[in-house]
Order: sequence, then C-alpha cells, then structure tokens
Amino acid sequence: MPDSEPELIGTTNETLYRQVHPNCITAGVPTSLAFRPSPKYDEGMLSVTLASLTSAEEAYHHHTEVKGMESAGTWGILVEDLASPELVEAARQPMSAFADGSEDDPAHGFVDFRHLGRKRREAVGAVLRRKSMARGCLYTPPAEASA
Repeated sequence: MPDSEPELIGTTNETLYRQVHPNCITAGVPTSLAFRPSPKYDEGMLSVTLASLTSAEEAYHHHTEVKGMESAGTWGILVEDLASPELVEAARQPMSAFADGSEDDPAHGFVDFRHLGRKRREAVGAVLRRKSMARGCLYTPPAEASA
C-alpha cells in the first residue's frame, strides 16, 4: 500500500521502468503482455519504477532481490508515450502515470489502465511494447542471474 495518495507524474520525459517476467519474453523480446496489467493481480494498474528515483539496474535488483520476483530485464517507456497519437488512438484518450511510492518501494509508480476495457488494454499494451522496443532493454542481468 502506498504511504500517501498517488501523485500524477507531470514530467513528460520521465522514464518508467518495467520489469519483464521471463514468461513474457519470446525470441528474446517482450510480448505485449508485459506492458499491460495482469487481470489477476494488478487491479488495472501497471507497475513501473520511476527513473528519476533509481536506475534501471537498481530497479531490477529491487524487483528480484527485495521483492523476490522474477525479471528477464528492465525495459522502459516515457510518460510522454502515454499521450502519443498512437496510444491515444488505441485507448481513445490520453493515459496517466502516477507515483505511489512507499517506505518499502519509494520509486514505485503505475500506469492507470483502470478505465479501459480488455480490448483497449490489449491495444495499449501493444503500443507500449513498440515504444519500449524502440529504446531496447535498459538493463539485462548477467546470464546466470536471470536463470
């Protein structure tokens, strides 16, 4: 739970790091599933980590060592991607990102998908994947660490 109310991220050039689970990697690249919230766990909020508060490598280590979760690497999107024409067309509106860090995870944030239905979430996930792919993987763990 966040320590306070989520705060809208207004800085458009803020990079939002996304940890990609190994099951969401095909042929060495993430699938669009990695860029949309899981219906089972995420309550319509795609977890991200704010680059202004940590590095891609530190975000990876926090995710895998502190939280004990798996990640094949750190990918990134920009806040400005959420208002891109391609994404607005997919979502039918601009989307927003929020900072909701806590004492345990001060760099945590989320992209808000709660207002989107399943088809729109799929379309937005595909756009975010393409945007992220254009930047490439921002941190890849050593081979033995990701196994």
